[in-house]
Amino acid sequence: MLENGVKLVRCLVHKTRGLSETPEVRWIPWTEFELWKFMVSSQYRFTVSEETLYIYISRAEYARHEPVYSRLPHTAVNKITLYFFLKADQVLVPVSRYFPADDYERIKPVFLRHFKAFEDRNHVTKFLENVVEEMGIGLQGLRTDHP
Repeated sequence: MLENGVKLVRCLVHKTRGLSETPEVRWIPWTEFELWKFMVSSQYRFTVSEETLYIYISRAEYARHEPVYSRLPHTAVNKITLYFFLKADQVLVPVSRYFPADDYERIKPVFLRHFKAFEDRNHVTKFLENVVEEMGIGLQGLRTDHP
């Protein structure tokens, strides 16, 4: 079970001081979370709250074990992977990001435009035609301030 599962932290990001505005949901790989949180907190002065651990699985994996997984709190999450070719090192590097499925069609073009800005900067070439999209499910774990 949980074949190819990825630990993610779902959190809320408040872009202004205080918690008054509507926060944005972020899905960050658990292995990157503490560094990401430090960066957005110190560099951009964002506030991160409501950190919850999830396991991301593909919809196919969910379907194989639906009787078990459907009993767990879950939410639809989409994964998008871009591939960058680093010219100097002659290596292809995948970069994956996760987004709420409900907002995916709105977020996807913004996300791709963001990465378009990096094309051929610092000898990096991106292959946007190799974008891989996967619809998945986030299975909820524990809510914690430190995932």
